[in-house]
Amino acid sequence: MSPSNHMKILVSGASGYLGRQLIAFFSNKCTVAGLSRRKISGDNNWLQINTLENDWLSKVIEFDADIIINTVTCYGRNNESLSTMVESNILFPLRLLEAVLSGENVFINCGTSLPAQTNKYALTKHQFVDLAKSLLNNEAINTSFINLKLEHFYGEFDADSKFTSMLIRKCLVNENINLTSGVQKRDFIYLSDLLSAFEVIINHQASFEKFDEVDVGSGESVSLREFAELVRRSTGSKSVLNFGAIESRSNELMYSCADTARLSAMGWYRKYSHEDAIVEIVRKEKQ
Repeated sequence: MSPSNHMKILVSGASGYLGRQLIAFFSNKCTVAGLSRRKISGDNNWLQINTLENDWLSKVIEFDADIIINTVTCYGRNNESLSTMVESNILFPLRLLEAVLSGENVFINCGTSLPAQTNKYALTKHQFVDLAKSLLNNEAINTSFINLKLEHFYGEFDADSKFTSMLIRKCLVNENINLTSGVQKRDFIYLSDLLSAFEVIINHQASFEKFDEVDVGSGESVSLREFAELVRRSTGSKSVLNFGAIESRSNELMYSCADTARLSAMGWYRKYSHEDAIVEIVRKEKQ
């Protein structure tokens, strides 16, 4: 089952990795609009809304989406200021949420599985969810809010700043890689499985509460060491993995894993093992 072609989906962060993938995934199934701060070139079969234009919120309201997916995120990986992170992770999605409250729709927020105290990224992502919950505490508002507690997703053509992408590309050129001890355990989910999770959630939107949260990940936790060694084997690399060359952060999260029982009950299942995903990424990036 797929979303109806009569459904309207609005995706914020259209120029970002996840935003682009969601638009490509849904644009042949639904009417799609994307929000971005810059014009995206190409023969697009979706509506672009530039958030630098003064009337972008009016255009959002006029589009009248059934589903709003917020992917806008600032991780702080490039030493962005706290105010920049607050703008991206709190103020922008709050403006977007306020703009759509007059309709009957579902706001799907791409949140994080990380505890709020982990870092400023996690803190600001949690603060937006708290504010959204207080905003929707009004019986007159018909908007529903689903917060996705996302684990680490990875896929082809993602940025080198992602741990997974960095590993794969360095292994492909046999470059030695400095790493922490790698004992931390993480839940990694491949892009195709993540996109199918979005589809299942949208198809079962009626089963969610007005404010709700759901874990989204593979349901499997592996150590960073195991994952790195799997990448090296799967790519046939001669890279040397220097475990322990980088000191772990003082507040490092040592274990994370999604509880996928709820997704499974809606019919979602993971199709790609990590090995299959790595092979697929390499195949697509070499095309």
